[in-house]
Amino acid sequence: MKSLLSFLLASPMIAFAACSSNVDSDCDDDVDLVAEKAKVQIVVDNLVTQIETEDMDMLSQIYAHDDDIIAFGTDADERVVGWEALKQLMEAQNGQTQNTEITVSNQAIKLSPKGYTAWFSELLDWKFDFESEHYSFSGVRMSGVLEKRDDGWKIVQIHTSIGVE
Repeated sequence: MKSLLSFLLASPMIAFAACSSNVDSDCDDDVDLVAEKAKVQIVVDNLVTQIETEDMDMLSQIYAHDDDIIAFGTDADERVVGWEALKQLMEAQNGQTQNTEITVSNQAIKLSPKGYTAWFSELLDWKFDFESEHYSFSGVRMSGVLEKRDDGWKIVQIHTSIGVE
């Protein structure tokens, strides 16, 4: 009887510990994943809008201001770590292109079971003018990771690449 009582008392503590130790466990059923995915969709859409418009306020709203966020660009040496470095890079690039138009296809957005982490991938057809020349790239690959923060969903990692033909 004593061992049965010990088991019954220990079981809830073990279950609680299992739920609290695994961030992506299915223990929290209160998260509305459909609603969270819609919020992530807005951030991902705003990312494309930000690139087209070069809106620095929007850039600030959609990215985490962490020292360890990571962004990979299409240039071989374009690896940026930290919010300040990303902000400086984007400020330096702004104004270099005109008439930027991006069309998104093959977009996929996924969320962790608890709804605190999301990731996406998409293909972009990217058109712009640079130094009086028109450029067009089809099938540019973009993927990223977002975290749910107190102030909303924020991009913590982004990768943009062009496939080798």
